[in-house]
Amino acid sequence: MPVGAPVNGVQQVRAVVNVEELPEWAVRYGFQLEGERDLELEEFTSTRNAGVVGEIRNPNLFGRALTGGVFGMYQRNAQDASVFIGTSRLFGWRARSTLYGFYSRDRLLDDEGVETTAIIKQQGVSADQRWRRGGVQVLYGYRFEREHTVDPRTLDDVLPLDAVINIAKLSEAILWDRRDDPINSRKGTFSSISFDQSAPFLGSDRRNRKLLMQQYLFLPLGKLVLASRAQVGLAYGRDPLPLSDRFRAGGATSVRGYSEEGLGLRGPDGFPLGGDRLVVLNQEARFPMFKWFNGVVFVDAGNIVLKGEEFNGLKLGYGFGLRLDTPVGLLRGDVGFPGSTLETTTNKKTRFYFGFGHIF
Repeated sequence: MPVGAPVNGVQQVRAVVNVEELPEWAVRYGFQLEGERDLELEEFTSTRNAGVVGEIRNPNLFGRALTGGVFGMYQRNAQDASVFIGTSRLFGWRARSTLYGFYSRDRLLDDEGVETTAIIKQQGVSADQRWRRGGVQVLYGYRFEREHTVDPRTLDDVLPLDAVINIAKLSEAILWDRRDDPINSRKGTFSSISFDQSAPFLGSDRRNRKLLMQQYLFLPLGKLVLASRAQVGLAYGRDPLPLSDRFRAGGATSVRGYSEEGLGLRGPDGFPLGGDRLVVLNQEARFPMFKWFNGVVFVDAGNIVLKGEEFNGLKLGYGFGLRLDTPVGLLRGDVGFPGSTLETTTNKKTRFYFGFGHIF
């Protein structure tokens, strides 16, 4: 605030600083409902899709400006827990560094949702760093996990399915963000390329590599915005990717008109196997309608394929949607129509999706 008149061209000022103390502990909790993100009645009435989440966080752990805490999620067929500690500086460098310890347990069911086909337990540690300068970010990290898979139906067999593998990988990524608004972009571009490597010298039982490239483009034409996204992924190496690391396509955030992870091959129990090759293309035209309401028409195309499998072309989906731009966030609702008939999943002429924010 100015104090008096300028003297010799120099204005004396008084600074007024308001300091707000953060609480020592922050607690967050909530309820979640997960399914295929389709507006189907059974998705809301099935108790196996309901769950609770919670987090406890301390922004000044040990009085050292460290952020630490624990996170947990519980559903009847899936549980996750993690403990983390992070800092915005490392030895004086402006690098966001985070260390995680995690555990998860997933129970997979058959198509009827009755019989357990597999129980997968994962536990491990990961560490990563993030550097930011302007619109460019560089990320790298290391992750080690032990995955234990059991098929309870085979425990009395001579050769039961009871496998333990170690998965360790180095990950690197470069992101270049030139969007005007990351949440609701009207113009600009976003580019990213990420690379994962697993090898025995890292502690992994598998040797493979995974590359993913993404490009977003937002072009304003008056009040209309043309939003485009392209994703291309490739996995290669001596061993196949773990099931949890494979590419997925189909559903609310990739190729609409199909079920969640509905593209690609499925196992004998109907579980999606994922792929080693990925192509997804999205084109949206976004336009204002009335006050908070905005409209979208879209065309999606994509597919995944396993190594050695013949690529059978892109699967097309198209449709329209509404976006409700509220003060607390963007709500999304889409109606998708499939352009192809699939042999590996349930085919519906119309699918409804809902979620928060744009899909890209």
